[in-house]
Amino acid sequence: MLPNSRNAAAPTEPLASKNDPSAEAGDHARRGGGEDARLALPGPGMASLRARRRWSPVTPGLAGAAVPPRCYGDWVGLGGGAASAAGWGVVAARRVAVEADGAILLPAVDLDLRAGQIMLLTGPNGVGKTTLLRVLAGAQAPSSGAVAVCGMRPDRRRPEFRRKVAHMFSQRPFAPAMTIAEHLALTALTWGFTSDEADAASAGLLGRFDIAGLADRYPHQLSLGQIQAASLCLVLVRPFELLLLDEPDHALDDDRLRALEAELRTRADGGAAVVMATHSRALRGAMADGVLDLSGLRPAPGQ
Repeated sequence: MLPNSRNAAAPTEPLASKNDPSAEAGDHARRGGGEDARLALPGPGMASLRARRRWSPVTPGLAGAAVPPRCYGDWVGLGGGAASAAGWGVVAARRVAVEADGAILLPAVDLDLRAGQIMLLTGPNGVGKTTLLRVLAGAQAPSSGAVAVCGMRPDRRRPEFRRKVAHMFSQRPFAPAMTIAEHLALTALTWGFTSDEADAASAGLLGRFDIAGLADRYPHQLSLGQIQAASLCLVLVRPFELLLLDEPDHALDDDRLRALEAELRTRADGGAAVVMATHSRALRGAMADGVLDLSGLRPAPGQ
């Protein structure tokens, strides 16, 4: 089971602008109800975890407000061309920039991405790759420009936005008293999977990243590369239309790097879009549909 949505949504509300607030919300859907969930976890010899969790399956298809015509006019005025509700992709950004205390964190940049495409962000440290990812994730308000993600204003406080956009900007936080397999199964259940679906998705990812033998281990028992692979499994086990990754190849060996390439290509073939910051030359040549090099956009010191 590949937890990807096949189609990008049409825009449903105004573009984000410099007046949008930043958000500090969780990365998963709200939980409600009081079901007692039994997690039948993957892996030989594993005891099932009986955990009382307050959660409910994700409710899909929440409709947003209609886009006022002036927003499309604003978009065209920013140089976007003949934009229309039917023609926008998963990501549509024009002249998006971020400044803080007089410093340029992200120079003005344009980006278009459609379902099934993988875009790599490249450039030296500090050029704005992570900042652009944070803007797309709704974690950073742009200082100027216009951006729509999955047809919405980027705002990770909104459940319908979080359902469509997954991200990993660093290694995922792990609960020290839970095994790796328990983390994956609980994450999948939180996003509306059945127990059987959660088991299958978790076992499949652990196997493809060659850490199935570590399913019963706790986070502190893993190496740095193994923790990175487990972090990737945690974000990949949930559904998404857009996946944002900041240097996901960090600490991965060659075999797991190839596993990452294959997994992302499979997700893109299934309809998901991916934006990934990387320094890896191997990833640039192996899987990208496009490369956005930010190094030429940064003004020289003193300018």
